Amino acid sequence: AASQGIVPVDTAALKSSCYVAEPVREGDTIEVVLGYGGPAAQINPKTGQSTDAYAVFVHENLEVFHPHGSAKYLSLPFDQATQGMSGRIADAMSIDLAGKDMG
Repeated sequence: AASQGIVPVDTAALKSSCYVAEPVREGDTIEVVLGYGGPAAQINPKTGQSTDAYAVFVHENLEVFHPHGSAKYLSLPFDQATQGMSGRIADAMSIDLAGKDMG
C-alpha cells in the first residue's frame, strides 16, 4: 500500500498493475509475492506496452524525473518498513528480493 503513494503516474497503468499474492506458508517461512505488472499487467494507453515491459525499468532508472512519484517505488517503502526489524531478517529479505527476476 505504501508504494501506491510513490509509484510514478503518467497514465495510471503502472499504478493499476500493483498486485499482492496470497501468502504461502511453508513451515516457519511465509512468502508473499508482490509487485507491479505480472498477473495484474495493464496496457499503457499511450504506448500500447504492457506494464510488464517497463515496470522494472521505471523502478530502477534513477536518471528520469517523475512529476509524480519516484524510482525505487517498491524498494523505498520496503526499506522503511524493515528498518526497525532485526538486521538478520531484513538482510535475508533484501537478498531474496534482489535475487528475484522481475522481468
